[in-house]
Amino acid sequence: MSQFTQFLADTAIFHRRHKLVAAMVWLTSALAAAVLAWPHRFTDLPLFVASTIFVAAFAMDMLARYEKALEARMAAPDGGPVWQVRINGVTVGEMKDADYAALRRAVYCDGRLYVAQLLNLVRVASRMVDYLCHCRIDTPQFFRLKFPQF
Repeated sequence: MSQFTQFLADTAIFHRRHKLVAAMVWLTSALAAAVLAWPHRFTDLPLFVASTIFVAAFAMDMLARYEKALEARMAAPDGGPVWQVRINGVTVGEMKDADYAALRRAVYCDGRLYVAQLLNLVRVASRMVDYLCHCRIDTPQFFRLKFPQF
């Protein structure tokens, strides 16, 4: 199987397994593509669509690879190394690597986390726009400033 076919297969499998995460990746990719290539004319639309597909496919491939790595750690025959769990520098217990990988995979595959991050991004962007719109710079006064000449 070629690398490109493997890339497409992994991306499709990830898309089917984690529909909410995939939807958030597509939405975020479209927003990123809009920043990079917002279609001002109808002729710019193919660039916008291609950018969205490229960014989404790249992101889903990275997420699929990470999931495979976590699944390999979970399937380790002896459970892998043992981690010490510390809170504020105090050791409170131990955990096998397979259990730690299972916890990370559960968090990683939870679509609510991606929705929360997207909403946080929207909130930060709206606050930034609100701040920029309410911050007044007297433009004529700014351009009248005398700068020292060397």
